[in-house]
Amino acid sequence: MLVTPSHLPQQFLVVGAELAEPTSNVTAVDWSGASFRGEGLGMCSAYDPGSFTAERCASAIRAGVAAVLNNLTGIVIWLG
Repeated sequence: MLVTPSHLPQQFLVVGAELAEPTSNVTAVDWSGASFRGEGLGMCSAYDPGSFTAERCASAIRAGVAAVLNNLTGIVIWLG
């Protein structure tokens, strides 16, 4: 994401992926089967589009929003 370091006051929530070099304004929520998207790194070999269920995405959004609202940013939250 080229835009995140250029807009540090803006918080970003990335669901189902991580950034190669996240900044303090990026919070990511990831799980087994989701994709790591980093510059030059390509897609994770364990990518499974079926892992993006409505329930998992809803849990990811809840976890990510809770982290941002509690000023826990610049981290990756891993859902098991």
